[in-house]
Amino acid sequence: MSCLTEALRYAERGWHVIPLHAPEGAGCSCGKPDCSSIGKHPRTIDGKDSATTDLTTIQEWWKRWPKANVGIRTGECSGIFVLDVDGDDGKRS
Repeated sequence: MSCLTEALRYAERGWHVIPLHAPEGAGCSCGKPDCSSIGKHPRTIDGKDSATTDLTTIQEWWKRWPKANVGIRTGECSGIFVLDVDGDDGKRS
């Protein structure tokens, strides 16, 4: 499935979606050579505050950025929470 299809499915569940940059070559679609969050940061000016369930807005975003990754704003607005455990330090915590 395409990222647009998945973004629309998430929005229909009530999850607030946002387009993210994507890995591109050896870097990120943002074009910053020192990007520390390759493929994981928002493409919109307002960042996570742009997240929405509005299907028209989501379709417009993916028309503009067809290779965008899909991000979901977690927390109260989407009703989902995430526990991210990275590496040994995360496991110990």
